[in-house]
Amino acid sequence: ETYTLAVEVEPVDAAVSALEALAAELKGRVIDSRHTRGANGQNVSRLMIDFPLSAARSAADKVKALGHLRVFDTSRNVQAPEGDLALGRLEVTLSNPSQLVDAESGPWMRIKSGLSVGLTALSWSLTLVIVGLCFLVPVGLIGWVGMKMVRKAKAKPATP
Repeated sequence: ETYTLAVEVEPVDAAVSALEALAAELKGRVIDSRHTRGANGQNVSRLMIDFPLSAARSAADKVKALGHLRVFDTSRNVQAPEGDLALGRLEVTLSNPSQLVDAESGPWMRIKSGLSVGLTALSWSLTLVIVGLCFLVPVGLIGWVGMKMVRKAKAKPATP
C-alpha cells in the first residue's frame, strides 16, 4: 500500500527530523530524501519511507498531524504479497506555507529599488556634467582666445 501525502509545516527541517524519528520508531526505512531551498524562501522536502504494512496507516496518520494536509492519496498494489513481511510506502512532501509577500517583493525591496534607480539617475547626470565640462571648458577657452586675437587684430590701426 502506498500513501502519498503533501503537508504544509513550519519549520520544514523540524518536521523532516520528526519524520525520520518516526521511521526509526516504527521500524521503517528512509528510501529517498530530497531537500530544496528556493531563493524565494520556499523549503520543500520529499521523503520516501517504507514501513511494515501493519504500521503504515498509523505512520500516515501521524504525518497528517504534523501540519496542514494538502494532498492525501492511497493506492494498493494488488500484485504485492501479503503477510508479515509486506511493506507500506509513504511518499511525503513537506513544504512551508507560501508567504503572502515574498522577500523579493516586499516594501523594503521596493524602497531599495527606488533608491537604486535614483542613484543611477544621479550617476548618469554627474557623468553628463563631467563630460560637458571636459568638452565645453576647452572649447570655450579656445573660443575666448580666438575672440581676443580677432579683437586685437581689429584694434591695430592700419599703418601707411
